[in-house]
Amino acid sequence: MYLLAATCHVRGQDQEYYYRIARSIAREHTFAIEPLVFQNKELADSRGRDGLFYAQYAPGLPIALVPLVLAGDRMKELMSGFAANYFWFYKSEGDIGPRVVASYFNILISAITVGLLTLLIVQLGYPVSAVFFTGLSLAVSTFAWGQARIVFVEPLQGLLFVAASLLLLRATRARSVMGGCMLALAILVKITSILALPAFLLLPNERGELLYRRRSTLVGLIVPVAIGLGAYGWYNWIRFGSFTAIGYSNLGSEVEFRGNALGNPFIGLYGLLLSSGRDRIVSFALFLVPRFQRKT
Repeated sequence: MYLLAATCHVRGQDQEYYYRIARSIAREHTFAIEPLVFQNKELADSRGRDGLFYAQYAPGLPIALVPLVLAGDRMKELMSGFAANYFWFYKSEGDIGPRVVASYFNILISAITVGLLTLLIVQLGYPVSAVFFTGLSLAVSTFAWGQARIVFVEPLQGLLFVAASLLLLRATRARSVMGGCMLALAILVKITSILALPAFLLLPNERGELLYRRRSTLVGLIVPVAIGLGAYGWYNWIRFGSFTAIGYSNLGSEVEFRGNALGNPFIGLYGLLLSSGRDRIVSFALFLVPRFQRKT
């Protein structure tokens, strides 16, 4: 179903930048890219300490796209007849293969996420009817279907969250390490993934204790997360010469920071977790925590 809805295109500023970073890593082994320009102005202006352009996006998704870019590079002859009917703004005939192949990335990611969610529901002891209904609801009644058609970060972030939940629910020490690795990868995909850490710490381990109450499972989860944060800091350092400069604070006069490059963290947390927009599902989920704890 997702394949039938595929577009074969990479469109929009965010998608284009994710793709360009992946292409740059695959071909030139660098995060620096050529910027998009509109009316003689670079979009998402983020010049690094070396004077090159770096998009403000996290490294996880572009790195995951690299194998698809390399595969697309090997399909030049196969795609040569496709050029006449393929339209995109940043034309380069040798670029068609990687763009088409990369556009299918989230179809696979979204389908795997649906599968892992059904496994999680089975693990919680729900009947087959509930498993089928919930998996199908995710597949066709949420943002999952739409985002499966574009090169965007949330599907991969969601997959890593579900995988971490599967591993950390009733986790042993080894599974806590693997679950921590999933969360660390999610942080490299999108830095706000760190906000999920408290929820994972409240999951029960194999003995029914909360993860944070047992030193082995706590350390197993925290150490990979710390490594992930360190890797993100290194990524920022090689681009902007600062461990905390993620690029969004380099937007110059387009954003007013009122003297604080990080802005107000409490406003940010409210917007991410409790706003009336698409994140209101987090607020609703809080009411279901007692029922979830009884099932676990």
